[in-house]
Amino acid sequence: EQNNELRELMAQAQQQQRCIYAHTDRQGKLFARHCEAGDLMRVYRGIYAETELWQTLTLPREPHILLERYRSSISIGCSLGRRQHVYAASIFRGTRSQVFIAGDAYHRTDSKQLRRIYCSNVETERVNGVPVTTLARTALDCVFTMEPCAAIAILDACFRAGLTQQELLQECVENGMDCSAVLTLLPHVNPSSENGGEAYAHAVITAQLGFRKPQQQVELIDPLTNNTHRPDFYWVLEDGTIIVAELDGSEKYVNPQMTGARAIHEVVADEREREKSLERAGVKRIVRFTFDEVLHSDQLRDKLLDAGVPTDFKSVVNINGHQVAVIE
Repeated sequence: EQNNELRELMAQAQQQQRCIYAHTDRQGKLFARHCEAGDLMRVYRGIYAETELWQTLTLPREPHILLERYRSSISIGCSLGRRQHVYAASIFRGTRSQVFIAGDAYHRTDSKQLRRIYCSNVETERVNGVPVTTLARTALDCVFTMEPCAAIAILDACFRAGLTQQELLQECVENGMDCSAVLTLLPHVNPSSENGGEAYAHAVITAQLGFRKPQQQVELIDPLTNNTHRPDFYWVLEDGTIIVAELDGSEKYVNPQMTGARAIHEVVADEREREKSLERAGVKRIVRFTFDEVLHSDQLRDKLLDAGVPTDFKSVVNINGHQVAVIE
């Protein structure tokens, strides 16, 4: 009988694209036994998933497991991927993501995976049946709760998804928030970033390290082959020297989907040819760096300084416990 109950709960969960959670102590004990047997995994307090199915999911997982449980609350949109082009906050939080729940009552039951934000009379909309905060409110909550470079990357995505600066500042004023942090971060925003890693790297380069803001997605044409390149980051110095920087991922050398089944030496050869092509297009210095060097930013700073990328900031302020360069 208990196995039939479990199968029914699992079928309902699969149909509704959510995890299983225990309504009663008896169900909790039932699920715990199946966890010991390896059939289920406890993925959050009182929430379970089929082990085989859970292991096939990619991060972020936590937003999915909490959707059904907190469906009556309001979810802060960026952590739930409420817009196709809004990057999941988990990319900036290491290997774990965090879900934010907005509500009009104070709670003391936050955890590493769940955090509640107090807000009264908040405007909402529904995405996939879940009430979520508006894009402007989502962006503001990210600014006031996240590490600044992560918040800038989220702002990049929000502006790319259609948010305007006027809407953001109006939401800030109407909610009686201190807009100084928003005004400090806005000059660092660049909606042309094509992915979360690139957006975060851009934020680290300008806001954390204080380098001059680069252009992005600039098209360079090789006069010999007529090939067009768009380096990730592009600077032109006062004497006309062109410096570009490109964010590399280790996957490009080992992931068959990215290598096209080519051997590593072929991929490396292609990179060398790309560098020669960029040089023919007028580039004088090329900086290649990894996302690990973005996270350990001293290494990135050294590479950019060695290449001659200038710093450009007026002062430094503290936002959410982190130093941020002030630029115009």
